[in-house]
Amino acid sequence: MILFFKQMLMPSFFRQEAILAAISEKDAHLALLEMNGPKKPQVMDEIGRLNKEKDQLQMQLRDVVSYMFLN
Repeated sequence: MILFFKQMLMPSFFRQEAILAAISEKDAHLALLEMNGPKKPQVMDEIGRLNKEKDQLQMQLRDVVSYMFLN
């Protein structure tokens, strides 16, 4: 019985880990862009795009975590 639950949760666990890694990558890229001096319009656009992608990943993470605990 425990093995069954473990097998059900493993794909969600790996998906959660992949999403967390992607969020960390976005954070690192954002930090590099924000640390570099004056902000050019294209840099500001890139920061906005990365923040939007990060928000989408965070929503995906919430969905995965909710699925893991509700099922």
